[in-house]
Order: sequence, then structure tokens, then C-alpha cells
Amino acid sequence: MIASFNTNNEEDFFREMKYLFGKLLELKTSNNYIFIVEDANSEKFLTSMISDDILLDEDFTYIKIHPLYKIEDHTYSIVNYFYVIDKFYRSSKFQIKEFYEAYSSLKSKYGNFFSFFNKEFSENFLMKKVLDGIFDKPYFIKKTESDKELSGEPDYYLRHNNNIFVFENKDVLIAKDVKASADIEKINETLKIKFLGDENHKVGIGQLINTIEEILEKKFRFDSYVNLKNNLKIYPILLVHDRIFQTLGINYRLNSWYLESLEERLSRKFNLSNIKSLTIIDIDTIILWSPYIKEKDKRFKDIIDSHLNKLNSKVKINTSNYQYGMEIANKRLTDKITPIAYRYIPYNLPTELFIDKFRDVLKNE
Repeated sequence: MIASFNTNNEEDFFREMKYLFGKLLELKTSNNYIFIVEDANSEKFLTSMISDDILLDEDFTYIKIHPLYKIEDHTYSIVNYFYVIDKFYRSSKFQIKEFYEAYSSLKSKYGNFFSFFNKEFSENFLMKKVLDGIFDKPYFIKKTESDKELSGEPDYYLRHNNNIFVFENKDVLIAKDVKASADIEKINETLKIKFLGDENHKVGIGQLINTIEEILEKKFRFDSYVNLKNNLKIYPILLVHDRIFQTLGINYRLNSWYLESLEERLSRKFNLSNIKSLTIIDIDTIILWSPYIKEKDKRFKDIIDSHLNKLNSKVKINTSNYQYGMEIANKRLTDKITPIAYRYIPYNLPTELFIDKFRDVLKNE
């Protein structure tokens, strides 16, 4: 992976990557897309991401692989800002996949790459590291760990007093032909498969409902306290790793399916008044908000409650002016289906915290 970027070691790779990210930020704030580089090592690094041709397909695959363009000696152009960043993030997953599958011993030992990556990196490393870092107080109760994962075990479980947060981690991909189809039925079908599963295999929402049922039946295996209590509030959370799922309306659509499934499976057996609607949040947003969430124990709960209040709000219009009524309806409907990542919170990433990430590549003035 390091060699593919024409760098010699991990230190050189991260230094060049962070310098490029800093340059991207500089260009973005100045509304520019051309920059000059004269350092030989940096030019070697950039060469790994350039091409003389720009080919198009429905998912911009070629541009994702080659998001830079060399205009002339020492002069480069940004083809797409976000694809340059993704080269080290989403696109890197596919690059690692190529290396992984080139070694038959890895595949025979760990199986399918995406199953391995999603479990070992996205869930066991990234999700757990981020959430453990936020909820690090001793009175935040987490699930009892076992040597071997048990059937039906939630991906992450957190309890603060009588508030329960159940997380299912979903690092899933949507095929480019589905994204580009503009076919709502095709998109809905894909979302259902990815986030609900089927009768034989429950995933995401189905797994959350399984956990909720186990808690309500007082047979929960990972926190004996909840089996003795009735006044619990349960917050089901889908943690996703692609911000495409923070698109306007997706949380609303998945929540409607979640509520239908919950009603179908549990309504006859339990009082569901303390079971909250579904929250979908991406890992990037949690990382960005983490310093803010850590400041107060109730802050995560308060953010979710505020989001769910808007998600479940009733849109009522009381005016005889049709045009004005439509404007108000559109505004309230948009607020209702807005994803949590775009909800307002009184927080901006501290400048000093941001600069710390780039301090080793900043030049001393």
C-alpha cells in the first residue's frame, strides 16, 4: 500500500498525505484548483495519482483512482477535491482488497475481504476505539465481553443509568448501477437487503429488534441489570461508514421500516412506549462531534432526542395562502427528514485541535 504511493515507509506516507490534505484545504478556501510542487519526494507521491487521460463512467471510477492531473512540470490540478481525500479513505479499501486477494493464504485464513475488513477493522477496531474513547467513564456500562462472539450479540452496547444505546455497525456499499439508476424501487429494495435482511438472515434493523426483544423479555445476556428493570429507554442506532446514508430522507425511510417491523413482531407482547425510533449516524460525524459529546454525560442522548423529535414531528399547516402554505410545508418536511449529521449543534471543531493533526508538516514562520 505504501509502495503504491511511491513512498518508502509509513512516516513518509503520512507526511505526504497530510501535506496534500493541507494543500487541499488551502485551495478550497481560496476557490482554486491548481498548485505548484517542487519537492522531488512530493512529486513522486503525486505521480501515483495522476493520469494523462480522464475517462468517465457512471460511478467516476477512473477519476477516483486518478483524482489529480499534471498540467506541466511541477504544476498540478485537482480533478475533484473529495475524490483526492477518498483516495486515502473509501478508495483505499478497494486498493487494499487487491493486495489482500493477491495472497491466497490471507483469503484461505480470513475469507472474503469485505467480511474480514468490516468485522476486524470497521467494527472491532474503528467503531470500538471511537465509542470507547467517548464513553470512557466507569459508570458507562458496556456489554460483558466473551472470548468468542455469541449469536445475536449486539455490535456495541452502552447503558447510562436506565438509558440503553444499542448499536449495529453497518459498513456496507451500494452498487454503482443502483446509485446511478434513479429508480426508487431498486434503491428501496437494495436498502432493505442491506439494512433489514430477509426472513432467514436478519441484519442491521432486524438485529436491533432481536436485541430489543431480548431486553424486553428480560433474557438479555450481556447486562443482567436490565433484566430486573421496567423503566428503561432503548435507543436503537445504526452506525454507518459511508456518508451517502446521511442523504436527506434515508433515516426517515429506514425508520418507517423499523417501526413496521417492530410493530409486527413485538406490539402484542410489550408496551413499546419507551422504545425510541431508529437513529442512523455515520462514523465521521461521531468522530467530529466526539470532543463535544464527551463534555457532558447526557449530551449524546440529548442530540439524539432532539433529532428524533424532529423526525417524528407532525407537519401541520394553518393558512389560506396556498403558496405560503407550500413553502412552510416544504420547510417543515425538509426539517423532518434531515439526517442527524446535518442537525445544528452549538459546536465547531476547535482550531487548535485541527492544527494539531498537521503540526508535523507545518512550516515554522
